Amino acid sequence: MKLYSYFLVHPLDWEFCFMEVDDYKKWLKKSYQKKEEYYKHLVGELPEVLLQLDEMIAQAMKEWEVAFEDLEQDLRCPPLVFPIPAGILSGKATFGIVLKRSEDGDTFVYSPVPLSYLE
Repeated sequence: MKLYSYFLVHPLDWEFCFMEVDDYKKWLKKSYQKKEEYYKHLVGELPEVLLQLDEMIAQAMKEWEVAFEDLEQDLRCPPLVFPIPAGILSGKATFGIVLKRSEDGDTFVYSPVPLSYLE
C-alpha cells in the first residue's frame, strides 16, 4: 500500500483530538458489534480492517525510522489514528496515522490518500 507522508512545518500539538491506535481499535470493535452489517458494507470485515490499520502503522514506522535514522526516533506518544474518506468514488473510509517525535515534536502524517492541504 502506498502511503503519502507529510512533514508538518509547525509541529501538531493537538494530540488530544486524535485517538491512540489501541483505543481506536477498541472503539471500532465496539461500534462494529452494534451495526455489523452496516460496517461490513462501509469498510469490510473487521479483521481485515484491523489488519489494514496494523499494516499502515508498520509501514509508517519503517518510513519514520528511515527519516530519523541518524536522530532520536522515540515517539512522544503512541501512534495516533484518524478516519478519512477513501475517495470521492468509493463511498468508504480509510485511516490516517500521526507520528510525533519526542525530542522536538516533529510531526509526520501518513495517509493512503493524498492530503493536498498538507503539502
